[in-house]
Amino acid sequence: MAEGIGVDGIHCVSGTCDLCGDVCDVNTQELNVLSCTFAKCEDLCYHQDCLEKYLKSIRLERNRKTGFKCPRGCGKGSAHKDSCPGKIDKSHPIHPRNEEQKKKKKAKAPEVVPPVNTRPKTKEERKAEKATVAAAKDKTAAIADNKGKAAKASAGNLKNATATAASSAAVKAAPAAARPPPPPDPRRQLAEALAAARRELASGGKQSREPTPPQTATAATAAAAPVEYKTLDMYYRENATSSSNS
Repeated sequence: MAEGIGVDGIHCVSGTCDLCGDVCDVNTQELNVLSCTFAKCEDLCYHQDCLEKYLKSIRLERNRKTGFKCPRGCGKGSAHKDSCPGKIDKSHPIHPRNEEQKKKKKAKAPEVVPPVNTRPKTKEERKAEKATVAAAKDKTAAIADNKGKAAKASAGNLKNATATAASSAAVKAAPAAARPPPPPDPRRQLAEALAAARRELASGGKQSREPTPPQTATAATAAAAPVEYKTLDMYYRENATSSSNS
């Protein structure tokens, strides 16, 4: 049973749904209080889901508000045996006042997609769009040019550093012969001359003191001399010559 229907008492409704027989809670459930044209039918509270199912069963739109047959006595959980002959002439939707339920309802609500502007673009808009695209291209080209210049500059610096290092290494590796020799030391030259003279004098005196070894015929020399063989005729001639001389 619905009580206190109106602007001030719409959230003071209490009772059970005549379609399902469950308790109606105004703080957590979507409800709807219906008024009927039948004089003996009181205002009753229904769950919004139950009412939509009832409208679907009688082949009407779910958002129908008035002008349909009164649902009292038509549900499985109804407390009335006979159905009401009247029609609904007033509808009082009641939304839950629970903040958590409102948040859940907002979270389940589908996102509203803004309408797409399908009107053709004007000349000014097309010009502005082209200018924006050209500016973006110029910016990209400038960035690429700056990167290329920076890369060339770094390569040049590296080349110069390599050449400098090579030249310094060549200077360090130059042979000592290329440099002019230092002037001779006169003291060192005089000392070397005196030492040479002393060596010559010492070697000359030693040779004069040593006796000359006798010249003896070695076996090799004797072996190298030719051997003379005399014949019998030569022997007789020598004897004849010696006897005539005597």
